[in-house]
Amino acid sequence: MNTSTSTLRTDLGTAETDITNLETSTSTIEGNLNSEISTRISEDNLISDATGQIRTDFEAYDSTLNTSTSTLRTDLETAELAITNLETSTATLQSNIDGLNIVYLGITDTAVDSSLWKTMDIDTTTLAVNDLLRFDGSNLVRVASGTVANTFLKQDFTWDTLAGGGAGDMLKAVYDTGEDGTVDDSEALGGEAGSYYAIKADVISSTDTLGTDITNLETLCSYFSYDGVNYELDISTDINIAGEATASSFTIGANTLETSEFGYLDGVNQSVGTGDDVTHKNVDITYGMTTSTITADSGIITNGLTVGSITYSAVQTTYITISPADWLPVSDVGLWRVSKQEIGSSHATTAAVVYAPVHMPNGSTITDVTAYWYRDDALAAGSLNMFVNNLADHTQTTMSANDSGVISPTYHTTQDITITSATVNNATSTYSFGCTIDPNDNNSDVALQSVVITCETTSPLD
Repeated sequence: MNTSTSTLRTDLGTAETDITNLETSTSTIEGNLNSEISTRISEDNLISDATGQIRTDFEAYDSTLNTSTSTLRTDLETAELAITNLETSTATLQSNIDGLNIVYLGITDTAVDSSLWKTMDIDTTTLAVNDLLRFDGSNLVRVASGTVANTFLKQDFTWDTLAGGGAGDMLKAVYDTGEDGTVDDSEALGGEAGSYYAIKADVISSTDTLGTDITNLETLCSYFSYDGVNYELDISTDINIAGEATASSFTIGANTLETSEFGYLDGVNQSVGTGDDVTHKNVDITYGMTTSTITADSGIITNGLTVGSITYSAVQTTYITISPADWLPVSDVGLWRVSKQEIGSSHATTAAVVYAPVHMPNGSTITDVTAYWYRDDALAAGSLNMFVNNLADHTQTTMSANDSGVISPTYHTTQDITITSATVNNATSTYSFGCTIDPNDNNSDVALQSVVITCETTSPLD
């Protein structure tokens, strides 16, 4: 019995658990149902709102349709009234036409074979295609149609026949063989094609040109006079000759210009003068020339030239070389050595100081000073300076500076292109070089071989 009671107790515990779970599930189902009901109510409300909006829109559309229908009905009534008025107007117009027929034509019956038409011999039997009707002052009179070939209606409304049966003398097959609507030939063309003759516009243009040429010829002839033997040219007024004036000679005053002469007239007092510049590629002057200024690329002057100045047509470059023989010692003559190739110190460890005067074209511009050196010892050195010496205050200014440079290669150059006061003025200054040669332990360690000055000038007489 204890076992049964324990089992029963266990079963009751299980049942209580199941009941608790059932209550939980029931509560969940109830919550879900409430949520679903709330959702359905919301959707119903939305449907109700939409239905109300549809109803409102429909009522508005219905009102608009009623208005449009009313307007259409009014328009139809207006159209019906217009049709009625048109029918009335048409009936009135027909009545007026009938009245005209009666008043002006005496027609009271519109049948094609009416008695009125028949009295005028006009009916469906006698009236033919192309018949003419004319009013003779009282009635309409039928004019029979011209059915016979080559007949024509005269002014009195009677028909007549063309002379010759209507056939002409000029047949197309004879006079227009090309069948292009143009007669093949006539006496005026003389058997020639139309292209043989000038076009009117071309004839007018040529005539105008010919008239201009005649006028020009008359103008040219006005420059000549004829004495019965010779024609003489009168150039008392200006005359322009575009091409060449060819003649064996020209007589000007008491002098004759012949083909062997160029720009020269016979007689000592004759000359050629012009207010314009005259340019020649090459000019050979045999008997001299006097002028204030002459500019030329090249020329040969045999017997002298007197000018104020001569200017090159382009800047000319001049090179001035200072050789070893141009140098002089500053102090101890025994400290320097000079040869055909170079200058240097005669002592193994003592420097030699030398100078050389320089003469350059006045007005030229110094653009470059290049020194040629020998140096094989890094401890040996040489320096080169160019000076301008002011004649008024005896001051000296350095224009250019070079040193002996590298030791490899041993023969090399140094260059200075930044020249101070580069324009040469020989009226106020003199120019010179100063050079120091300082060997290390051998008098051949370093030497200066030559100096080259580059100048630019525009005149050969500076």
